Amino acid sequence: MSSISVVIPTYNRGQFIIPTLQSVIEQKTEHNVEIIVVDDGSTDDTITRIAEFIKTQGISVIRLFQQQNGGPASARNFGILNSKSEFVAFTDSDCIADPYLDKSIDECIY
Repeated sequence: MSSISVVIPTYNRGQFIIPTLQSVIEQKTEHNVEIIVVDDGSTDDTITRIAEFIKTQGISVIRLFQQQNGGPASARNFGILNSKSEFVAFTDSDCIADPYLDKSIDECIY
């Protein structure tokens, strides 16, 4: 079975990040999914909200990293370097992911 890391760079998106995470978690897929959230030096409650979400939902597929502010490209690259999967996808921390993750992986494989 293939695996995919969904990298989500974030900066001061505390009010948006939870719906984004839920939209990725709710993807219907046969593949192993790892969610990598890279906080790019947020000064709001982004980290607190994510940590609380992980704790209360008992979610083990989310890996949360923090780095000094380096911009979205730096956060994406950090996510790639920490990925444990065959494939990497990206979404922004204020987006709701379309439910096409499984189809996208299959198109890459076949």
